[in-house]
Formats: sequence, C-alpha cells, structure tokens
Amino acid sequence: MDRRIILMLGLMRIHSYIGMAAMLLAGCSKSLPPDTSALVLAANQRGAPQFQLSGPGVLNYNYSSGSFTFHIGPAAGAPWISGSGQMKLGSSNDVAIAIQSSSDRPYDIQLFGLATNSDMSLSEDQLKETLHVSKGDQKLKIDRFVIYTYDFTKR
Repeated sequence: MDRRIILMLGLMRIHSYIGMAAMLLAGCSKSLPPDTSALVLAANQRGAPQFQLSGPGVLNYNYSSGSFTFHIGPAAGAPWISGSGQMKLGSSNDVAIAIQSSSDRPYDIQLFGLATNSDMSLSEDQLKETLHVSKGDQKLKIDRFVIYTYDFTKR
C-alpha cells in the first residue's frame, strides 16, 4: 500500500514537471508585442487640437481651420500611421472629433482633458483615456466635453 502511494506521488510529480515545462516552452515561443505608438490628443482654450507622441516614431502634423492631418513613423521613409480629421467645438464645452486613419500597425489615441459628460469636478488624472486603434483603415467618431485645456507648444 505504501508503495502505491509513493508511485502515485512520483507520477503526479512527473506530470507536474511536464506541465511546467510545456508552459515554459509555450511562454518562450511567444514574442512580446512591439512598442505601441500613442498619439496624444487634447484641446487648447480655443478648441484647436493639440498633438504629442508617446512611444516609437516621429510625429508630423498640420492643423488648419478645424481640420488636421498627422503622420507617425520613422524619421526618414514612409509613415506607419497616417490620419486626418476634424475637431469641432460645440456651443458650450462639447467637442466632436472625427478621425480617419490608415496604418500598418495598431496604435493608441490618448485623450487628455476630455470627458464623456460635462462634470467639471473631475480631476485631470481621471481624464486620461486611451483608445486602441486596429491596423488598417479606421474611422472614429468621438464625442466628448472639454474639461481641461492644454498648450503643448509651451512645454
């Protein structure tokens, strides 16, 4: 009887080692995702978009009369991410943002200072939202309220 228990414990130990080895090998075979570029988007006091980049790549953007374009990619060569859009301030602190983008990799859009409601008591830290954008052609429509404004050129 003692021999059976010892044998069962030995088999259980062998099975657990095999399971751990399989999990280790499976974990090693997966590659970590590359760093994701994040386009930071906020509004200034006039309701004009403010842009910054977090993560890999170089950001180039233009803004004129409510419309904007942006490109994220290497310093030289074709961009990984290209987009265009509009940011329209409403009659109060509401803002409508429309973005069309094309990318060969997923990226993030981080909204700073914008809320889903007009609650002015929200803290600035509560108003950092990340939207994940899949690779390919995408269209986004974002309706928010401007609670905090930014001027990234002064930083």
